[in-house]
Amino acid sequence: MSISIDGEYRVDSIISESAEKKQQEFLLRKYGTRDYGLMDDEIDRDFMQNCIDTFEKDTGVDFTLLISLLDYMQLGIVEDMGANEVYPNVFEVERQQLGEQFSDKLLEKEDNARIDNVIDFITLDGQNLKMLMGSSCDILPIWEREKRDNCFTAKPIVMHGSKCIFSPIAMNRLLLSWRSGMLDWYLPYEIGLPEVKSILKGWKKRYEDEMVKDISRLFINADFCFSVSEVELSKRFPKAGFPVDLGDYDVIAICRQRKEIWLIESKVLQKVGSVYEDQMQQKSFFYQHKYDEKFQRRIDYFHANKDKTLAQFGFIESGYEIKPYMVTNKLFTSRYKEVAFPIITFYEFKDLLENSKIL
Repeated sequence: MSISIDGEYRVDSIISESAEKKQQEFLLRKYGTRDYGLMDDEIDRDFMQNCIDTFEKDTGVDFTLLISLLDYMQLGIVEDMGANEVYPNVFEVERQQLGEQFSDKLLEKEDNARIDNVIDFITLDGQNLKMLMGSSCDILPIWEREKRDNCFTAKPIVMHGSKCIFSPIAMNRLLLSWRSGMLDWYLPYEIGLPEVKSILKGWKKRYEDEMVKDISRLFINADFCFSVSEVELSKRFPKAGFPVDLGDYDVIAICRQRKEIWLIESKVLQKVGSVYEDQMQQKSFFYQHKYDEKFQRRIDYFHANKDKTLAQFGFIESGYEIKPYMVTNKLFTSRYKEVAFPIITFYEFKDLLENSKIL
């Protein structure tokens, strides 16, 4: 991609034909697949409840009370005519009045101090908007999500004297951010939430394990004669002389009839909410952790030691073809680095196997 600047200093992006083609292919994939999502079972409900309980330990704020207040301020307070519209979709209400009106709407009586605590939690500190991790930035650090909680998206109430100024739309967005943030393991911010983050990490690990198991089951359903998951060759076959630093193969599947070996790398990735976060994910995945290179190393090793490795699994025939795939929970691609294997979503991979099922 390049840019052009006209006589009035307007900047326009010039996208190459190949880049445009890749973008169109990506969009077609986007609308033709879906994410590997939550099961919504008892285990997930326990994780969610643990997050809710731990949220109050981290913040001192009742999560259900927070959700109720945001829900009330996105619609209820407007319907009740409990606030004055001072600009289009901008309202003001006395802080004490807000607390009282919200308290009246609750099914169970709540302590006023706990309600005040929730209002404080979503009230912007206008004096410290440029602060980030204890230091003042020259400009607003709008690129930062994880370490910045004092921003309008996370604290959409602005105080003017004794009055709360707010927009129901901003309340709705924050409500959705907290509700879906727990389920997506993607919070509005992460600073000050160490215990909640720990639970979300365990929740994500559950689905990393589940997706590997589901991929292995897909091979069995596609009539592969052999499918095994989470194989570290040096530990499984300690006397065979496999390198200890090779890492594990998430799934190895073999089709004797077609003489194919499928090597699968499974990755559960976090969602991103901005161009900046997308770029940071690309940098972390491909250039810092180098997950692609580590998988490629395992592929190359299997190629070079195919007969030896197959023999350990009880396959003595030769002439097998290796088919490597990286399977992800969401649509993901390498934007800046060439990789020698396909990166596809779980459901794209499922369709691929079903279309190649042995008849």
